[in-house]
Amino acid sequence: MNIRFENRNKFTVCGYQTETNSENNGHDLGQLFARHENELREVSESKSRLYGVMWYTDDTHQRYCYLLGIETNKCQGDMVCVEVPAGYFAVASVPKGMTEVEAWTDFFFNEIPALGYLPDEKHGIYFELFSETGDCELWTPVKSAEKYEFIKKINQGIE
Repeated sequence: MNIRFENRNKFTVCGYQTETNSENNGHDLGQLFARHENELREVSESKSRLYGVMWYTDDTHQRYCYLLGIETNKCQGDMVCVEVPAGYFAVASVPKGMTEVEAWTDFFFNEIPALGYLPDEKHGIYFELFSETGDCELWTPVKSAEKYEFIKKINQGIE
């Protein structure tokens, strides 16, 4: 998996959301895309970029919201808007022959840590960026694992 790192300013994504879990996400997200993908591409200024924005809705990381949307500051109708905070992101394309779930798992738990980083859970927002052809990039906010461990040790010494 080829990974690059990017700083990104905050931005807003507006669209339609569903709450799901790992057991039901294929069905739930399939319905979300079937209902709203064409509509979102029609109202999008870039027509070629859709976002799948995710955030956990519980502390166990079992449930999460997924918002399929476009980058815009103008909500239309019953759309929901989410602001993605600025951050430093690890970015990778989903490899051919791999599902998005498999790619996320490998990216999140293997690839990012192997490069000395950890997903930045305090940031709390992860997203997919889809091209018009259906190619998908995974975007995860990250922090330096070394810096995190150093700060953790300092904080443990203070307690």
